Amino acid sequence: MPIVTTSKGDSYNFPVYGMHGTFALSPEASLPYFATLLRIERLIDEIQVAEEISPDLQNKWSLSELFQREVNRDRVKEELVEGYLQVASKLKFFNALTVVLMPKNPDTGRVGENFLPPTDACPPIPWSAAATSDADWAKHSEARTFHLRGFQYTQIGDQARLRWDPEQVHAVVVDGQHRLVALRQFRGRDGGNALTPAQKQTTIPVIFVLLIPDLGFIRPQDAQVMSLSAVSREIFTDLNKNAKPVDRARELILDDWSVVARCVRTLVTNTTATRSQAELPLTLVRWQEPNNRFDSGYYVNSLVHLDMTLLTLLDLPVIQNPLSGKEVEGYMDACRALFNAGSDFHDGKWTLAEAYRQLYQDEENNNISPFTRLPNSFLGLAVDGFVRYHKPWITGILFGFSPYKQLLDYADEHNLVEGVFGQYQAQTKRHRDQLRQQFQKSGDEQWYEREIERHVQAIESIKGIAKSSRNNLKLVDWSFKSIFQKAMLRLAKEICFDNKELDVNLGTLQDILAVFNKLHAKGVFYLGAELDDGSPYKMMWTFIALNPASGTIRVSQRVEDNLLAALRLAYYANRKVEMDKASGTAALSARRLLKFFEAGSNRILWPECDTATTDLKSCFESKVFYNQDPNDVAPDEKRRLQRNRAVAFIKATLIDPESIDAADPDGDAG
Repeated sequence: MPIVTTSKGDSYNFPVYGMHGTFALSPEASLPYFATLLRIERLIDEIQVAEEISPDLQNKWSLSELFQREVNRDRVKEELVEGYLQVASKLKFFNALTVVLMPKNPDTGRVGENFLPPTDACPPIPWSAAATSDADWAKHSEARTFHLRGFQYTQIGDQARLRWDPEQVHAVVVDGQHRLVALRQFRGRDGGNALTPAQKQTTIPVIFVLLIPDLGFIRPQDAQVMSLSAVSREIFTDLNKNAKPVDRARELILDDWSVVARCVRTLVTNTTATRSQAELPLTLVRWQEPNNRFDSGYYVNSLVHLDMTLLTLLDLPVIQNPLSGKEVEGYMDACRALFNAGSDFHDGKWTLAEAYRQLYQDEENNNISPFTRLPNSFLGLAVDGFVRYHKPWITGILFGFSPYKQLLDYADEHNLVEGVFGQYQAQTKRHRDQLRQQFQKSGDEQWYEREIERHVQAIESIKGIAKSSRNNLKLVDWSFKSIFQKAMLRLAKEICFDNKELDVNLGTLQDILAVFNKLHAKGVFYLGAELDDGSPYKMMWTFIALNPASGTIRVSQRVEDNLLAALRLAYYANRKVEMDKASGTAALSARRLLKFFEAGSNRILWPECDTATTDLKSCFESKVFYNQDPNDVAPDEKRRLQRNRAVAFIKATLIDPESIDAADPDGDAG
């Protein structure tokens, strides 16, 4: 019986012959499939990638689906076509592509939710009077033919014959879309059909997934309401999770075994076009590439930045030797402290310690199996703990800090998340281009500027980087710099989690927001904020995080630590003033506040206060600051200049410095 086919019929395509199979590895679900071979040209012409389905602004996409729909055409060209298919000395082979057949709405071209009963007669078997071998499929006593709208399938035991009408059925590749696009580019290189007669004999293995109950498709019991498009997208995601090494952004979305990746995903909505008061809207989060920046464009945050921040905030130890009991115990202790208030986890069967002994050690407590991650049942408990103990103060900052709130309020006012803007941004780049062209061709040439571009510019204006002010540092907001937000969240963790039981003076999340929102309104958190310490460097963030010559941001771990020290002192100073006022104690001047926090004895109630003053003053240890080699400056003069700058910084970050000066008129004299 022939298995390789070469041509196409008038409405339904030419029959495809192959083998019928079923995945039924659980009693609650069954997935039938059809395995065959297609010649290269037929594969290229009759099978689609997801991007070729008509774009639909009404669709909501989960984060994993967003990644998997996108075809990286640069990678296809450079790696698959030029780096592989066109290399004459290489043997070529692609493993099987997986294709899902889905009903098509003939009017819109979009995916239908279910296969419908046929409206046409069942295509004849044989498909042509001249196709004598095809006639066997009608004559056989065991032959069973199934006919749905646009779909025909005949089975004889494990053998099968498939036809579909491309006008009524989408045949979409869900594993191998980059391979399919590469084969198309290979055929069309140099602007024409470049396949030689020998190349046209190439056959590609293809597996068709058949989401049809009559053929044995059974949805899982907890997914009975899922549409065929949703099921196909789930298959799409599952097949692509481990297909190739992925960048960190994709790994964050696809990795179900990493506690940090799972925690990151709790901070954003699961789908586009969804507004939540508990998660950042996916529509406004930068998820498309492994880039941690969100200081430009319409983004309120970046997926990779959230990952980098949680890696620092959680600070889980890395297990270098998964057979080391000491390292594993240290990792488990850290998980208990972070995610379960210091108590051991219990998954209903074992505690974490018991699971470790049962699954990873022998009877004498010798390690026999490597411990590389939390067991699955405890992973969910850890994520639950993150949501309970950490998510509230993290999202409190991400939603409550006034510049972030202003951006989100703008998005709500203009319905950016659930409206056209969010629907547009959820599309692949190819679909965005198509939609833009469609509106232009329809005569609405201002659609993109009206619905998309003006909102991007408005959000950039909130960030202080509107086109008219890109070179005006006074308008550029620190708040949207990833290094600044990370430092702010580090401080929030120390106050809201690490030391939350320490002392009432330290405050709460609401106290942090109250202080920082007032400082933001005062203009402290703009790159061009100024102070006066008698030096020629008037911008307060110079030396701390800005280059004194160019005014550009220096990005390093040291700068992040500098920002943490500066934010700590700004918050502590305002809290100290507020608490002294509440107790009737005389207010301290900026200079006396610096002296107070320099004292190591005060770190008991003000954690790391002395370290913060040391770190801040060390920012000024440079030839540029002294205008000469630091080694040539007398120690007393060096100390005086550093303290003057630090005092000026503290004074600039006080919410009401005038009232403090009035209460302590001579406080800065020494």
